[in-house]
Amino acid sequence: MTPDQQADQVLALHAAALAALQTQPALDVLDGAIDDAGEPTYRLDPDKRVHITAVLWFGIGSRYDTGQDSLCGGRDLTPVTFQVTAVGGDADRARRAALLVRAALTGKHLIPAAGACLEQLDATNPRPDTSATPARYIIPVLYRVDLNQS
Repeated sequence: MTPDQQADQVLALHAAALAALQTQPALDVLDGAIDDAGEPTYRLDPDKRVHITAVLWFGIGSRYDTGQDSLCGGRDLTPVTFQVTAVGGDADRARRAALLVRAALTGKHLIPAAGACLEQLDATNPRPDTSATPARYIIPVLYRVDLNQS
């Protein structure tokens, strides 16, 4: 597989992961853009707490980022790793967001010729992010997908 073909597969995987997350009812889905250093804007529930949200990060801690294995460098991008941060205004909401993320992605084959989304870390305990206003809880859900499985 050429570097251009790998880059196309990574971009297709990103789009497919975003679309799969968007199929989950009641889950807000945000795309943490690769070069976006800003903080996502979260919708609030009537009680002024953060609504259950999934933020897809294909750049942070991923071989898709602009580090050593960047798309521009033409290096082998298989496997691809990415993170979805499950977010909620309290620990229960963060857990519900993580359940919906897992339902959308875990074990799914999102694009042709790619392996299933395999969860890399079983993170179930929400961490408080009290530095943000309003405060929220997060659960990072990390995935690995092997490309070129044909």
